[in-house]
Amino acid sequence: MPSWINLSGRTFGRLTATVYLGASKWQCSCACGGLATVNTGDLNNGNTQSCGCYQKDRAASTQLRHGFTTRVEGKK
Repeated sequence: MPSWINLSGRTFGRLTATVYLGASKWQCSCACGGLATVNTGDLNNGNTQSCGCYQKDRAASTQLRHGFTTRVEGKK
């Protein structure tokens, strides 16, 4: 019996655990097609739920830049 819990095929947000890499690390495939290496604890706690694409999608949808609190559409 393995000393680790098999998470293969389980989905955590946009990530799906695919391959156990050892040392509590999983290679995960993202819904956007990207890959991410994530700690088991971060998957189970919900700290990591995408390869980084969610933050990019969210920033693009709100049209906000870091440090600004208003929309920057049409501004130079």
